[in-house]
Amino acid sequence: MSDKMPISSLHMADYKILWAKSKPRHPLWKHLLDSSAVSLALGSPIKSYGWGERETALLVGLHDIGKSYPRFQHRVPDFSEELASAGFRDTSHRYYRHERISADFVRMKLTEAAHDPHLIDAIARIFAAHHSRWDGDKPGATGNYLEAQELLFLILQRVLGAGSFPCEKPSNLSAFGMRLLGHVVLCDWIASNKKFYCDERLKGESVPTSYFARASGVAREWVDELGLERKCWPGNPAGVVETPRPVQQALLDDDIPPSLVIIEAPMGEGKTEAAWILAEKWRNAGFQGMYMALPTMATSDSLHDRYRDHYLKKLGHGEDLKLVHGRAWLRGDKEPEEALETGESENDASIAASWFRPTRRAGLFVPLSK
Repeated sequence: MSDKMPISSLHMADYKILWAKSKPRHPLWKHLLDSSAVSLALGSPIKSYGWGERETALLVGLHDIGKSYPRFQHRVPDFSEELASAGFRDTSHRYYRHERISADFVRMKLTEAAHDPHLIDAIARIFAAHHSRWDGDKPGATGNYLEAQELLFLILQRVLGAGSFPCEKPSNLSAFGMRLLGHVVLCDWIASNKKFYCDERLKGESVPTSYFARASGVAREWVDELGLERKCWPGNPAGVVETPRPVQQALLDDDIPPSLVIIEAPMGEGKTEAAWILAEKWRNAGFQGMYMALPTMATSDSLHDRYRDHYLKKLGHGEDLKLVHGRAWLRGDKEPEEALETGESENDASIAASWFRPTRRAGLFVPLSK
């Protein structure tokens, strides 16, 4: 970083003492950059609302800035003496979760820039909820902890080359909020994996710009390996059935654009396969993927094998299927063998693991508009 950065009484070395992960210890500044790197690798899900990839990555990087707070930093007694020697002393104040401190800092920054109040409130709530707890706000950090937050914010800005955040209220604030919340959570969990932040390539680097360059390479590899990119293949409507029945042939012959289509025919006329024919035709229009909704779990179980064996495998794509109703776990799909590292309590690790069960993973993908 440039030595021209104004940092008042706080020295550059001081903020690097702050930690984000304790087992093993991982500095806060690195975790924020890790998360921003993952965000860039995934792409911005709110690009259509005017938020570029770097602005989105800056916002993601701020999600844990509330860990620059006395009661969080002194949660691990072994770190306390070193922290206090650097000027980061503990307090007797009530313990608040770090998400609430992050939300307060982001609210302050957006308010200073005169952003839309509804947008400010939505983003602050997203930060407060990124560990699934919708807690309210509270007064933010003070003293060296607040100075460290300000410095970390400047570091993220400079490393990412990101300017100010878009000011206008999105046309659909609810959709914007849910997209951003999911993105923040996913970036945080990927960057919080021990295998990610303990990667040998990330060790020994103390310069933020150089560290971010390395973290970006690791993040791209992780995103590619996780297979979150939605798979696309050309449609093959003629391959769904060998001998089409009348309703199926009608759909093969007609050019029906993607829309709501209601198919009425007697039992046994092949309405399910007719729907699959439409899905295959619409793939060529850019509509990849299909969600099959049945009235009961029993009918879902019954159609699951048929959908896989008589449709997807026939077209060479049987591995892409997920059963996602509430008792799908009884069919033997696996979830992670080890508890996921979130840097928080055991309860948070359990919450994280639940989101990576097959029923939840089915909804994770990178937007095609990346």
